[in-house]
Amino acid sequence: MRLHGLFLVAAVGGTAAADSETALTGAATFSNGDVVDQPADLELDLAGTAEIRDGCADVDERRFVASYRGRLVPTQGGDRLTFVAMLTPTTPTIETPSGCEVHELDGIEVTEATVRAWTDPTVAACTAVCRDAACLASCAKSDAIRGRGTVNLAPFVRADVDDLETGAFGALWTTIVFADPTDTAAAAIVWTVRERSPAPRIDSARASQRRARR
Repeated sequence: MRLHGLFLVAAVGGTAAADSETALTGAATFSNGDVVDQPADLELDLAGTAEIRDGCADVDERRFVASYRGRLVPTQGGDRLTFVAMLTPTTPTIETPSGCEVHELDGIEVTEATVRAWTDPTVAACTAVCRDAACLASCAKSDAIRGRGTVNLAPFVRADVDDLETGAFGALWTTIVFADPTDTAAAAIVWTVRERSPAPRIDSARASQRRARR
């Protein structure tokens, strides 16, 4: 392994999460095995099904996505990079697939927990994921080098709407791999940040009244 350094990011004290927050810990690697000295951001996306009582146009699909963001903070160097990232809910936190914000969900079942990460395409980072000159040239022109990981679903089995809105899941673990952006075989870990365009509401006033009564 070639060691270029560690991810250097704003420090957040401690690796243990309180009941009211989420600490994502794990290992981050680049496809060539290097460790690169630069910041990286990440997002945890929870996808699932529920009875949705907000007035969204696609409410009958019973699908939602809840998202949380953070920054990688290194906890160990050497031949592997381990990290901790304190996650906070995005705004909005819970949406239907069309981008309609929701707050009233029952019978929640989280079916997928995906970690998406991205870092700038610097020379060091591109070298860490590329194996030829063509890749290096393409990487340098890209908007970011992306990685992906997954999280075990066990912590979300009993999640309710309050858990989703506050992001209170305690300690989670993942392994993130950053890959060559030109490698079609790595398409599963190359991703695009989805646009958050609100969908029309059937009756927004009625939905607001329900939320106010909670």
